[in-house]
Amino acid sequence: MKLGKITRFGVRAAWTALALLVPTVASAGVSVGFDVKTLNEVLPAMLKTTISVPITDSRSIAVEIAELRIDGFAPSAEPDGTGHILTHLQVKVPQFGLSATLEPRLSLNITDKARILELRFERAELPLPIATLDIAGFLPPIRFPADSLYTLDGLRDDVLLRSRLTEVKMGRQILRFEFKVDVVPAAGR
Repeated sequence: MKLGKITRFGVRAAWTALALLVPTVASAGVSVGFDVKTLNEVLPAMLKTTISVPITDSRSIAVEIAELRIDGFAPSAEPDGTGHILTHLQVKVPQFGLSATLEPRLSLNITDKARILELRFERAELPLPIATLDIAGFLPPIRFPADSLYTLDGLRDDVLLRSRLTEVKMGRQILRFEFKVDVVPAAGR
């Protein structure tokens, strides 16, 4: 059997057949913005109400979080930085009969390994009778998945969507999350 010469028509036909066999993926860019008012409705519900702060190897104090309020945004001057979320945190330490308002900042980080958006407290200094204690390291980070799968009910079939957080942009008035959303082909499920 002798193979003939491959013609331009043959190459074009092969690429066309391959393109028909490989499903195309529809995708879109989605931008979601949160202002201070919206964040004040969402974030406080996600925070623990009591944390335990160790002061020695055998002793700890209970710090109650009474209120978290978002005051504004401090965008970074660096091109690759997102900046900080400015907050007021009302805490109580029943063991000392203490109530204080702290002004920690929340930093935004996307962890590459787990693809998690993490809001972490920075510099939350609590004035105690014996000393000032920075409790930021004991406040648990607030975490959101940066990648998600969603199912939309379709008339003929369900549609599976995959979203990936691609960028976080902070302005003075709004915190914007940029996502890439892809339709997952039926063959890829």
